[in-house]
Amino acid sequence: MDSVSYARFATAGMVQCGTTTGITFAPAGEALHGTTGGHPPDPESAMRMLDTTAGKTPTRRAHAPVRLLLSLLLLVPALPLCAQNASFAVGARVQSSQPAPQALADLPLPPATRQMSAHALGGSYYFAGDARAAAAFYRTQMALRGYRLHSASGSAGNFELVWESAQARVHLQLRQALGASPATRIVVRASAA
Repeated sequence: MDSVSYARFATAGMVQCGTTTGITFAPAGEALHGTTGGHPPDPESAMRMLDTTAGKTPTRRAHAPVRLLLSLLLLVPALPLCAQNASFAVGARVQSSQPAPQALADLPLPPATRQMSAHALGGSYYFAGDARAAAAFYRTQMALRGYRLHSASGSAGNFELVWESAQARVHLQLRQALGASPATRIVVRASAA
């Protein structure tokens, strides 16, 4: 029998062509044709020749993708076991960039406080005491001036308090300073409501 050629279509758009002596590759459409009575084999008979040479029937090869899909589907119920609970939240509030000079002028300051810096929307202050004492002072004094506590967060030596009134919004950051004696940096931002 002559040297028999066959073709198998691969997924990458290449045609794998082989003879009884070896295998070569050629781009699809340029398959190497052998001598099977002078005619190149049609793709179906080439696949049958390839499958029977490898000892597999064409139906076994046709079911391989189905078997792969079924095995992947069996893994799907196990996916929740790999997942972990997680959450992610993002919030944003656009604050006014309009200064509130009256709110800054009326801002109460704890005793033994001195101004470190100033700008149109606020400034920073040095308080010779701990951050808890400053937070307690502002909780009392801001409420007496008609402000409502909008939000409060923090612990130990760091606090953030946001106060609102009909005219202004005051954001206070209280940061405990490092050192032998208690000291707190107060950062103030006041904007029109």
